Amino acid sequence: VATPTIKAYDEKADLEIEDVTITDTTLPIDQGDYFAFRVGDVSALQAAGPVKDPALNQASIALRDKSDTYMGNEFKNGAGTKLGAITVDPDSKSDAWSVLINLRKALNAKSVPTVGRYVIIGPEFESALLLDDRFTKVDASGTSEGLRNGIIGRALGFDVLVSNNAPLTVGREVQVAGVQGAASFVPQINKVETTREEKRFADIVKGLLIYGGKVFRPDGVATAEVTLAAPIAG
Repeated sequence: VATPTIKAYDEKADLEIEDVTITDTTLPIDQGDYFAFRVGDVSALQAAGPVKDPALNQASIALRDKSDTYMGNEFKNGAGTKLGAITVDPDSKSDAWSVLINLRKALNAKSVPTVGRYVIIGPEFESALLLDDRFTKVDASGTSEGLRNGIIGRALGFDVLVSNNAPLTVGREVQVAGVQGAASFVPQINKVETTREEKRFADIVKGLLIYGGKVFRPDGVATAEVTLAAPIAG
């Protein structure tokens, strides 16, 4: 839905009424991933511990990571503002913080609402950001919502989330700043089922995820490609 035009008011003139412009956009649900594995009765009985549930758990994590990676690339490609390559020096604690400032500035320049903003960062950038007291103090004073759904704190008006599946560009981690409503992810079919195999004494476990995602408002997404100048000592 396009933004209505703002006009100067004249109390002696009639209001100019315009139709709301709606751009027809399609979100294709065209991604599909699955897993399927067999657990034999004899193997399950003789194993030192459970087999099916741990295998199912690992397969579910791998399936989640696949869709997470897909959506990360949608953010990377669909962002309206791309700050490009930035080198962060871990020894300069302000470097990582300045990346967040520039992402915030990019969204402000497009008049993106401040409510519902988030930034999704990769593990390399997270390690640099955690060296800055300004972030760790914000994290320590965060709400009880911290650490839920990947949230590790708040900073500069962003919910800060970390993902091991952050997009990469020529080895650089892509940090994604956005706002709710800028993009959508739709899981259309998400199911897991267990059946008995007809010609063996075994269970078959299958999982299917059909999904799609898209950036609908590019102005509401900004990215920065970050490289660390040197590894961070553990």
